[in-house]
Amino acid sequence: MHMADALTSPLVGGGLWAVAAGSVALSARRLQRQSRLEDEPNAHTTALMGVLGAFVFAAQMINFPIPGTGASGHLAGGVLLVALLGPAAALLVMASVLFVQALIFADGGLLAYGANLFNLGVIPATLGYALLRLLAARPRLAAFSAALVCVLLGASAVAFEVALSGVSALPLAHFWPLMLGIHLPLGVVEGLITAGALMAAAERRPSLRPQPLPPTTLRRFIIAALLLAGGVSLLASSAPDGLEWALARLSMSLPEAEGGLMADYALPFGGVAGQIAARVLGVLLFLSALGLSLARKARRTS
Repeated sequence: MHMADALTSPLVGGGLWAVAAGSVALSARRLQRQSRLEDEPNAHTTALMGVLGAFVFAAQMINFPIPGTGASGHLAGGVLLVALLGPAAALLVMASVLFVQALIFADGGLLAYGANLFNLGVIPATLGYALLRLLAARPRLAAFSAALVCVLLGASAVAFEVALSGVSALPLAHFWPLMLGIHLPLGVVEGLITAGALMAAAERRPSLRPQPLPPTTLRRFIIAALLLAGGVSLLASSAPDGLEWALARLSMSLPEAEGGLMADYALPFGGVAGQIAARVLGVLLFLSALGLSLARKARRTS
């Protein structure tokens, strides 16, 4: 569901950049204000954001096939981040993931960055958060429902953003139903993965704010991120994702992404080894936040 620059006009892209920048600034202020009310939140929150950022970054590389469609999809991870981090920190993590993907891996355009952050980050941090709170008494149902709804809302947002951009001749009356139809099974899988991941996180109900996870759970997320990036991602489906599939049904294709230090999640040399190295380096970039938080904690306690 990552939009490319080719689908986005400067007016729509710039407007959503402004929305994204405002949302990130607001989230940063909320997180800072929240940190002043807690005893020692910064180190823990930074560590958790780094670990979950690495996990979502790796998980988004794993495209799985949608049977009977010829399309594929991957975990978005927005609701999972909201459930484990709270909306403010979750939005900052998703902003970092999407920025690294666009700048280094040529996955999603820089002009379309604001739209992608709105679709994959702002919607889960607002409407997804509201659903998690509304259904908080039934955490698994809350996680599944919020993830499903956010995937469908994000897909709808893509259709309307493309229509408003007007840089393609895609008819909204045909494009929107295609986006909803192909993202419905993706949303179901997203909901199941999100609910399952929360069960793996000590089977606790979503707290909607950063709270300590057991060290064993943090290690599981780190190991999972490294395994996904360094091995499982090589088995990802090569079928077009939901957005590309919908475009193809309307006889439109996107140009190959250009730029990025490691476009297509691979080094420009080394074959399979280059793919593994690029993807693991991406994960380590996010895990560096964990090292930073541990260093800060060590300085404070010394």
